[in-house]
Amino acid sequence: MLRETTSEYPHALPPKVAPIRRPWGLNDLTERLLLAVAMAASFLFILTGAAVVYGRSHGPTFYRGLSVVGVDLSGLTLAQAQARLDARVASSAPAMVTLAVGARRWSVSSASLGARYDTADSLRDAYALGRSGNPLIDSRVWLQGLFGGYRSPLIVEVDTQATYRVLEQVAAAAAAAPVNARYALGSSGGLTIDPGKSGTAIDVAQTELALTQRLADLSTQPVNVELVTVPPSVTASRLQPGLAQASRFTSAPLILTAGDGTWELGRSTLRSLVTVDSRNDAVGLDPARLRASIGALATQVDTPARNPT
Repeated sequence: MLRETTSEYPHALPPKVAPIRRPWGLNDLTERLLLAVAMAASFLFILTGAAVVYGRSHGPTFYRGLSVVGVDLSGLTLAQAQARLDARVASSAPAMVTLAVGARRWSVSSASLGARYDTADSLRDAYALGRSGNPLIDSRVWLQGLFGGYRSPLIVEVDTQATYRVLEQVAAAAAAAPVNARYALGSSGGLTIDPGKSGTAIDVAQTELALTQRLADLSTQPVNVELVTVPPSVTASRLQPGLAQASRFTSAPLILTAGDGTWELGRSTLRSLVTVDSRNDAVGLDPARLRASIGALATQVDTPARNPT
């Protein structure tokens, strides 16, 4: 016997609902990744479009945030920027430059260095920023200019030969030639090796670079002269193998005889004649200095010839 109920399926489970089938078998994670990629691509497209609009909106003027030595070029034409930068250089370019080595100072004029400011090229370089045609590179310049400022360098040149002449004068007081190792008489009377010492010289290229940068910054701060160490060409290690032979050369004075006369080259003189051949480190007596020493004795030996009578 049948009876009515309030449920549509009183004695059975409801029919199964077929699951939703995703195209290509995608799962939730893949869908999320695709959505993120699509959003990123859309954002990049919008950003690129905005950058193109920004780039074209400036016409023949500098982009916002560009500057050269503190001169804001935002929105200026080349002619307007030229007038402002020329005025800045004319009023702020240092007439004198201070060179420093430790506590010592030398003041030299910018004119003596042949300093020349090229404001026209500086502005052409700044104007080209953000106009490469590559949206990625240009947008980076635009964004940096908008949010942090983009500083383009001021071009300045110095005359290399004039700078070298100025640095020669500094070197006369600040640099020192290396002292080669040599054989010397020790406190006990035997021959020893004086090790000599390294010298110093001015690194002209690095100092010129530092000078140029200081001038380009329109700064009056001292420029540190770059010094380099110059080792001696003859070191103690080179002399060490020949010490025994050099000692024999100088162990006693050299006696020269001519006729009835005798002349002596003392040990100190002989020490000054000892040399080391740079080709094979052989120890010997320097021929030129030996001839000079003997030549000094020759004036005592030579007697003028007389005709027989």
